[in-house]
Amino acid sequence: MLNSLLVKNYRNLENLEIPSLARVNLIVGKNNVGKSSLLEALYLYFTTNENFGTSLEVIRKILLDRDELFFEQKDFKNIETFSPIFTNRKIVYFDENKFIFIGESEKGGIVISPSKFYNVTGEDDNFKKRERIKNNEEFLNLAKQGMKIESEIRINGSGIAYTLNSGNYELNYFTPTNDLSLLANCKFLTTKTNSPELSKLWDEITLTNKEKYVIEALSLIEPIEGLSFIETTERPKIPLVKTKNNQRIPLKSMGDGINHILSIALNLVNCENGCFLIDEFENGLHYSVQTKLFEVIFSLAEKLNAQVFATTHSNDTLKAFSEVINNKKYQNQGKIIRLENKNGLIKHVEISDENLKLAMENDIEIR
Repeated sequence: MLNSLLVKNYRNLENLEIPSLARVNLIVGKNNVGKSSLLEALYLYFTTNENFGTSLEVIRKILLDRDELFFEQKDFKNIETFSPIFTNRKIVYFDENKFIFIGESEKGGIVISPSKFYNVTGEDDNFKKRERIKNNEEFLNLAKQGMKIESEIRINGSGIAYTLNSGNYELNYFTPTNDLSLLANCKFLTTKTNSPELSKLWDEITLTNKEKYVIEALSLIEPIEGLSFIETTERPKIPLVKTKNNQRIPLKSMGDGINHILSIALNLVNCENGCFLIDEFENGLHYSVQTKLFEVIFSLAEKLNAQVFATTHSNDTLKAFSEVINNKKYQNQGKIIRLENKNGLIKHVEISDENLKLAMENDIEIR
């Protein structure tokens, strides 16, 4: 579990430091202050580790969700494909201050760094070795000489790296998989998650005690006795629920709220000893159910030893979260992370418990 976080040069998070984190964290702030970018940075961090490696699919998911990956880029044949994740959408070589860093400042983290290399002839003319180009002056001199120069993007996390060279990527110490569920017990619930993905998550917990956690969460809106995913001729697997009067009803017909709860519950129960990220927590949820849902999340996060990060634009969500963290049962288990643009830099603003309570009592805007 992350106790603090430092993010450098990831999108608009040029130098963001959050000194303390909790088990369940709610990220608030105005539009375009980097709430979703923070979730992406966390996703990269938690899916890059010594046990699981990382995958081009993690970068692919991040870029696709923002419509930043186009047809000609989908095979990562151009190093500039990665430019949107760097500050100012610019890949800067030969400058460590412009590399992406995500992690705990004291314990370390992952570094996403661009580099340039050239091939030189070794003692045997048939043997080529690569030399890293140290600065822009050396690069310009080699270019004038007509030297073939290769570019590389490297993600280093506990010795894990992948390399992109001259239009073809080579995978080193890397988990080459297209199935993100195999990477790590970190799930990222975006606004584009769909039913086929949820059916895979249900299959992972079928016939385990985790089934009841999902059913209990769904019952926050209406009593539910069972859940299943079925194939139809028109669509892939869709969620079907069994009500207390033994009716079988497509979950979609019961409204966006209960479907969003299903997404949250299924992702969370598949994050044991890991991390769960939720973008726009409030989607489709009436304010009256949000406090109860947060209680479920706090309870499951503790049982499963999972860390949770969620973003919101809603003051109702903020109020619901505040109610839960003021409950002695969940004392010190939750934290509000407020991001603010200060003179062009995104900074974390600490909100004390006293100021939060005062703001909630007087309906003062702090999102």
